[in-house]
Amino acid sequence: MLLQPHSDKIVKRILHIILIITFTQSVFGQNIPLEDFNFAQKLCSDYPSLMTPDCSMLDTVEARMWEPLLDVRDAGITSMEEIVRFRRIDTILASGNQMTRFIDQIRPGVFWTLSYLDLSDNLLDTLPHISINPDFHVVQYMFFQNNRVRNIQRFWSVRDTIIILNVANNYLTEIEDFSMAKLAQKIDLSGNYFTFEDLIPQTNHPQFASVFTVSPQKDLPWAHSDTTLKEHQSFVMDMAIDAGVAGNTYRWFKDGELVETTSVSYLTFDSLRLEDAGVYRVEVTNANPLLSHVVLRSEAFTLNVEACMDISGVKYFLSPKCYGGDLELYGSTVEGGVPPYTIYLEEGNTNTPLTNVSPVRLLKGEYLVKVQDGLGCEKQVGEPLVVLGRSNCDEYVITPDGDGVQDVYYFEGVEDVKVYNQSGAMIKQMTLPHFWDGTDNSGSLLPPGKYVMILEGNEKIDVKLIW
Repeated sequence: MLLQPHSDKIVKRILHIILIITFTQSVFGQNIPLEDFNFAQKLCSDYPSLMTPDCSMLDTVEARMWEPLLDVRDAGITSMEEIVRFRRIDTILASGNQMTRFIDQIRPGVFWTLSYLDLSDNLLDTLPHISINPDFHVVQYMFFQNNRVRNIQRFWSVRDTIIILNVANNYLTEIEDFSMAKLAQKIDLSGNYFTFEDLIPQTNHPQFASVFTVSPQKDLPWAHSDTTLKEHQSFVMDMAIDAGVAGNTYRWFKDGELVETTSVSYLTFDSLRLEDAGVYRVEVTNANPLLSHVVLRSEAFTLNVEACMDISGVKYFLSPKCYGGDLELYGSTVEGGVPPYTIYLEEGNTNTPLTNVSPVRLLKGEYLVKVQDGLGCEKQVGEPLVVLGRSNCDEYVITPDGDGVQDVYYFEGVEDVKVYNQSGAMIKQMTLPHFWDGTDNSGSLLPPGKYVMILEGNEKIDVKLIW
């Protein structure tokens, strides 16, 4: 019984020592399992001293003291969260794996001397946030090319120390200004969605031409998707890029053919035509001489243009006459569009409505038959209508018998004319141009015979009236 107090002291001391050992292990190191099996297998194969003898656990004490490079390229690794245990590491080579993320942040409290980081050829959507104390000249070589990165944090804190930065072939749409990265030997920004708004600031770097790679870029997406519109609608085809950038030239291609060149990022259609339909692309260049080799190209944009109305049901028939012809609509219908519909004949600046009720008498010449709906959509029916008249009409002969052939005669000119009978009596006075149907001034049909027309210039024309 006298030994009991002494025994309690021994037990307490042992427990105290166990607690100290446990605390020390928790703070300074312990063996931990690796989340990714392929990462564990790679370390067991190439760096067995970092793992427990059975390769089931990472020796964090060994990892903490590991100073050279760690090469785990092309190992099928999907996760390397435990890399934060490698505090003294200088180089991490982890390209050619299947990582969708690395770690969230790289800072001096995690990596003391990391200077070379290669995460290229992975599946990364985001890159680690790099926050470095300016007194630490670390992470000077960064390789992030061939991933799926859409956003990249600002590298202001390491910009002055960067030697190599490669973010080629990602999905980046904006990048900071690296023109003050004076130590840089190589900055590769190619294969992204950068525009001249992103690239022009980089040209302020004193060795831009030798340090930067900025071309080619991925085909730029459009501000809107493929669209289908009706003819005569207005439409603005907008790339919506570099709106405030000076010196841009936009070359617009339709079905591979150059159709227009503009200084703005949009192409305006005041009134769409059916022939405007097609596949469009844009090429953008800038006047900056250091970017003269850069051509930004757009993705393909398909514009479909539908007819505003169907006029296939508009039919007409032209009856040739000696004076020209009679135009008559029959069974004309219009579909689509917005009623009411107007069918009319256009000659120069003159429009003549057409109906299914009565024919329209036309002089020799060229006309257009057109249809317009209630919203002003206008379409031409067929080819221009050329009226030539009959070819077997005798000159200056009128046969007013109602058969439709030479019932009247059209006299051209702009003069006043008088018509006399064979007795010398003036029986008709008219001003040319004019149709004469063989009647006198009172409208009565004259008897058959020969008549003389005398123009203002005393020119005489003999006219025969036969019936």
